Amino acid sequence: MGIKSHMSKNFGQVKQGLDGALENADVSFGGGIGLAVEGIATTWDTSSRMKNGEGFGSALGKAVLENVKYGVAPYLIAADVAAPIIESYPGINRAAEQKKAFNQNYNFMGGGYADTQTNYANRARGLESIKRNRQQITSDLGNEARRYHR
Repeated sequence: MGIKSHMSKNFGQVKQGLDGALENADVSFGGGIGLAVEGIATTWDTSSRMKNGEGFGSALGKAVLENVKYGVAPYLIAADVAAPIIESYPGINRAAEQKKAFNQNYNFMGGGYADTQTNYANRARGLESIKRNRQQITSDLGNEARRYHR
C-alpha cells in the first residue's frame, strides 16, 4: 500500500468519524434553541475577535471551529471552565491564608480599638501635659545652670 492510498484511507476514516460525530451532536435541543445559541455564540465570538484586530474571515472561521467543538463535544465546556479555576487555586489559597493571618492578628495588634471623642481628648491632654513637663524640665535645667555659673 502506497503513501497516497494510506493517506486517503486515513482521511476517509477521519471524515467518517466527523460525520458520525456531527450526526450525534445535540445542537437542536428545545426545537432549534441549541442552533440559535450556537449562532449567537458564533456572532459574539466573531465580534470580539474583530475588536481585537482580526479580519472578518479569520475571526469567523475561528469562532465557527470553537463552537463546532462545543457542539460535537459539549463536555469540553466544563474542561475549559475548570482550567482557569484550577490554575488560580494557588492564588486563591494564598489569599485565604493571608486573610486568616490578618484576622488572627487583628485584635492582638489593637485592630478592634474603637476611638471616641473622649479617648481623643484624653490623648490630647496627655500630650499637652508631656509638652508642659518638657518645657518645665528645660526651664529647671536652665535655672540650675545659671545658678552654678554666676
